[in-house]
Amino acid sequence: MAKLIGILALLFTSSAFAYPDFISYGYNTCISCHYNSHGYGPLTDYGRALFSQEIAARNFWTRKTKTDEEIAEQSQFIPGVNLPFWIRPSIKYRGIYAETNPGSSQSRERWIRMQRDLNLVFATDDTSRTILVLNYGFTHEKEYDYYQDGKPVSAVSREHYVRFFPVKKLLVAAGLMDIAYGIRTGDHTSVARDYRNLGLGQDDQVHGVMAQWFEDKWDATLHAYIGNLFEPEARQRKGASFTGEYLTSETNKFGFSIMQANSDQAKARRLAIHDRLGIPNVHGSSILAEVGLRDDQNIVAGTAAKMGMYGMVQSIIRLTRGYNIQSSIERYQVELKSTGDEVSRWTLGFLMFPLQRTEIRLNMVQMKFYSPISATPDVTQLQGQVHVSW
Repeated sequence: MAKLIGILALLFTSSAFAYPDFISYGYNTCISCHYNSHGYGPLTDYGRALFSQEIAARNFWTRKTKTDEEIAEQSQFIPGVNLPFWIRPSIKYRGIYAETNPGSSQSRERWIRMQRDLNLVFATDDTSRTILVLNYGFTHEKEYDYYQDGKPVSAVSREHYVRFFPVKKLLVAAGLMDIAYGIRTGDHTSVARDYRNLGLGQDDQVHGVMAQWFEDKWDATLHAYIGNLFEPEARQRKGASFTGEYLTSETNKFGFSIMQANSDQAKARRLAIHDRLGIPNVHGSSILAEVGLRDDQNIVAGTAAKMGMYGMVQSIIRLTRGYNIQSSIERYQVELKSTGDEVSRWTLGFLMFPLQRTEIRLNMVQMKFYSPISATPDVTQLQGQVHVSW
């Protein structure tokens, strides 16, 4: 069972272009490029232009005929066409080829369409002070019981909310969105994001109200929620989270997060410290780190609360514009005692943006499982991902 969970965890992922790794470029707040102030979801006009003229490679542009500014002008939904300020559409596709335990008798190959989303952003003015964000996308399978209510569906909304600035430094958002907690990495198979571990995965959005205050050196967010109202009432997670970060330098932001979420089926508490560091004098390279505690209780099973931990260190090394080496070391322990099960995960590969609107990942992943009462073989996987964001 542990092996199966590990394989599944490696397969399902979702991400967006403006990763927290990009603090190394001097962009230390997600709202610079995303409508969602904590990252993920559709990009702003600035985010689209930035990706085109600084992050993506120029392999398919002739340097003599196209400047970076001219390339950025082609980053709109319809290249070269300025849509009315009140609407910004976008389309995202992500697919992954995964070969598990290559070369062995148990080798398995799969192609999974992980993300097929349409986003619409409506604004009340050209400064986007008040916006409505809508997401609609197909599920991983053609049709399945996504909400676990006995009603299979083939498409869902993972994000729909209203966001506005009542005053210059205060952002308020209300609707269905991700829980504000920790480093929102693009890889939802990370132990810091995987829903089997922390309840912060790709399908773990909640309805609620979020308030974020911005200062020059720090920002803080309080998020109160009542669960995903499309799910059965017994599964709806009610609670709150808080996350705050302080900018120690232009390319280093340290913070901490706390979270509590209770339903009729389970109780969960989380606490973490995290850091995003742009490597000094190595433009485009960075290190992310997050270490946290998790306390869970399964009410249905009648088990006692278990205190566990998780940790993640991820690095990205820029080789040249658009091409990076990315690696991570992660650890997850179910319970803080010598008899607790543990999972370790190593990832090494390339994160590439060979042309505008396109991302390619090539990774090798190794997972080890430790248990005092059973032996589970290691899982090795080769992955190839393509992500197109239009």
